[in-house]
Amino acid sequence: MNLQLTEVLSDVMGATGQAIIRAIVAGERDPKVLARFRHNLVKALTGNWREEHLFVLARALAMFDSLAQRILECDAKTEALLVPLARHHVQLTGPDKKRQKNTPGSTRVPRPRVGRV
Repeated sequence: MNLQLTEVLSDVMGATGQAIIRAIVAGERDPKVLARFRHNLVKALTGNWREEHLFVLARALAMFDSLAQRILECDAKTEALLVPLARHHVQLTGPDKKRQKNTPGSTRVPRPRVGRV
């Protein structure tokens, strides 16, 4: 397609980049219309609109959307799996465990070294 979006957008997966890509996939080809999403984009959005490139762009956008949906599903499942774990209290110390000098909340004061310097 010969477009130069990455020259004027720091993140093509951000809101502006996504809006432009979705407009292109939906059929918009006029760089001036596409540039309304961001200033100074006319030159970057001037290119050849070859059908094979548009097809690949549409597939890549569909894959991005699918992966974004899967990530949301994974996030929801992870949150659901963590809920029961929040109910358990884990005791890090106990009668059989000796507190070390670096254990948070330790009252043990290290002895000063005597002898060799």
